[in-house]
Amino acid sequence: MKNRKLKVHSIFVSLQGEGPLTGTPSVFLRLSGCNLRCSFCDTPEALNGGSEMPVDEIVEILSYKKENASNLVITGGEPLLQIAPLEELLNAIEGIFPTVEIETNGTLFPPDISWINFNVSPKTSNSGIPRERAIKPEILRKFADLKSIFKFVVEKEEDIKEIKEIMDPLGIDQQRIYLMPMASTPEELRNSAPFVASLAIKYGFRYSDRLHIRLSIP
Repeated sequence: MKNRKLKVHSIFVSLQGEGPLTGTPSVFLRLSGCNLRCSFCDTPEALNGGSEMPVDEIVEILSYKKENASNLVITGGEPLLQIAPLEELLNAIEGIFPTVEIETNGTLFPPDISWINFNVSPKTSNSGIPRERAIKPEILRKFADLKSIFKFVVEKEEDIKEIKEIMDPLGIDQQRIYLMPMASTPEELRNSAPFVASLAIKYGFRYSDRLHIRLSIP
């Protein structure tokens, strides 16, 4: 093992709040740094800074914190900015957790590892990011060939047209696409969730709640 270092914001235990494993007790490895600056970013504290930690030290902490958590979530920031040490970490933790998820914005090529679950969150115009920076069709195609789901933050029905413009040419099954309410507080989530759920029903996508916001947990 080369024992490279990852820039880490925090390591903690909580419930997975989004996607197909919502509600699963999970260890979260939040990495620092991101290549986008979304208007609705819910973790601005992870955009910069962080502490550099050797991979073997991170593996030790993850193993210690695991206890009853059956899932590992590697999130950010944007984890794939640190691809070389991240791949070293993934090789080191294989078999420790029943499931491992990497949360990413879908603008950087992923490691070609078949047992990883990728939660890809492409950014539409409601993020404030220009389309040419936020959407990389060739990279999304690569994710489509792996164990990936695709999550979109939705504010209004017009967002669905943009989602379809992005995803339809890729031929991705709609059951792999999740709509999430735009919200940063429990009150905002309570107000927006029924509307976004109705859009998921109307257009045949899946709905993802944002459990961590609803419960006010990390």
